Amino acid sequence: MRRQAYASGRNSHKLISENEIGGSLPTQTPKRRVPPEAKPLIWAGALAAGYLFGLHPFSGPFGGIAFFFLGWLIPTTVQILSAFGIAYLFPGGLYRRSLIFVAALIAVIVLPSAGRLIEWARSDPVVEMAVAGDGQVLSKPPGDIRTSLVIYDSPWLSRWTFGGNEACGCLYFETSDASNYLHHLDNLIFKSGLRDRFGSASARKNLPQGLLLIEHVEEDGASRFNLVLSVYRNDGLIGVFRHKHLPKSLIVQKPGLSWKNLHEDFLNRAGDMLLRASLLNNMLARIGPTYFPERELTEFIRKTMLAS
Repeated sequence: MRRQAYASGRNSHKLISENEIGGSLPTQTPKRRVPPEAKPLIWAGALAAGYLFGLHPFSGPFGGIAFFFLGWLIPTTVQILSAFGIAYLFPGGLYRRSLIFVAALIAVIVLPSAGRLIEWARSDPVVEMAVAGDGQVLSKPPGDIRTSLVIYDSPWLSRWTFGGNEACGCLYFETSDASNYLHHLDNLIFKSGLRDRFGSASARKNLPQGLLLIEHVEEDGASRFNLVLSVYRNDGLIGVFRHKHLPKSLIVQKPGLSWKNLHEDFLNRAGDMLLRASLLNNMLARIGPTYFPERELTEFIRKTMLAS
């Protein structure tokens, strides 16, 4: 079919064929638009990339400062946007998409921690405690080596967080207290109103309040360890708490507080923060599984205080 166009002159009008004007008439190419249902996933990906970029030393002080103020919010936002994006990929009304959104949000939170949850379900920790009688001390203190390793107790939470150096505007990785076993133990002692009864390791030779709590680890096969908590009084050891058969994956070496440690295992640590350092993960950690034996430790502290 021949295409035609009108050419208008001052006094005449005539038909001009396509061949006479030397080619085809210009046509407009429709602009490619991003489907609306894909936008939440694109925003989630962009925020995740910005999160990693802001944390990386390559972003410089400006990226570090932006991350310091906004980084805490991004993991939660990425989870919610990802769930929205997945829900909009499915046809249906508001009710159906709402159900898909809830299911997708649960999956986005749970799947990154699935390996740790399976490890928790397979583990079989055992708690043992021994407390000296009134006015007595235990005859044989544990011969374990004291360690400064960080031990984690929650499958839900990130094991890493960041610190900031105001002088250079740079960041560094540091271990997170949110899932730190020994940090939770300190909080338990504080809530029990007994903090002023326990000295620090540096004050072992001079215990003004009479008690000192020291943590140790001992080997328990190739893949497990025992956490040993020893309570000392001025005259000797009065209590031992053993949490046995814990997975060695809970132990993390504490890094140095320097911007240089951002280069060490960056994707693993930063990815752990992105996937688990969210407000939703923190909510689940309050009600979900944990390695921390709060009830047994509370009983041990109470008995130790009676023996002191």
